[in-house]
Amino acid sequence: MKNKLIGSVAAFSVLLFGLGCSRGEQERNYAVPAEVCDVPVAESAVEPLLPEGDSLAEKRPYSQDEGVEDFCALKVGKGYALTVSFDRDIGDGVDAMLASDDYSNLKRASFSGSVLSAGVGEDGAIVWLDCKPKSAQPQTRPTGGAYESLVMELRVGNKGAEIKNPDQQRQHIEDFVRAYLPGVEKTWCAGA
Repeated sequence: MKNKLIGSVAAFSVLLFGLGCSRGEQERNYAVPAEVCDVPVAESAVEPLLPEGDSLAEKRPYSQDEGVEDFCALKVGKGYALTVSFDRDIGDGVDAMLASDDYSNLKRASFSGSVLSAGVGEDGAIVWLDCKPKSAQPQTRPTGGAYESLVMELRVGNKGAEIKNPDQQRQHIEDFVRAYLPGVEKTWCAGA
């Protein structure tokens, strides 16, 4: 009788432990994209920035001026997981740190290639690239001035959301930017 009771208690404990563990674990029930905003990037660079959830969709909430600006958002479930925007610039304000109020704990970062200035925060990044438009893209602003650079902004999660491990998230963001920039240059920049 004593062995039956111990066996029943052990089985019940295993069942409770299993329920407790499975309730705390979430899963990613969607494929990690190999492109973000029509720019190829390694899935291994995107994956750490995306939360668990049932579905992922890329949204473009407003129409863009092709070759001048673009904005897209990866939504997981109902929330924004990752947003990326691109804007052409005439090159008159090339300092990522001017955006320090827009990002949590923005710090200057170094990237190779055509990067003029970059900053990575705990919730996103901003990068200025020396990036003249491709021949099929608009070359000048309607109000005058030749496009000389491209500004890429990246936001992870919803602005103001709690970040559980800021240093790790900053590293994931920096790794994503490093993996993403070669595709950005090929997609947006002449001579790349």
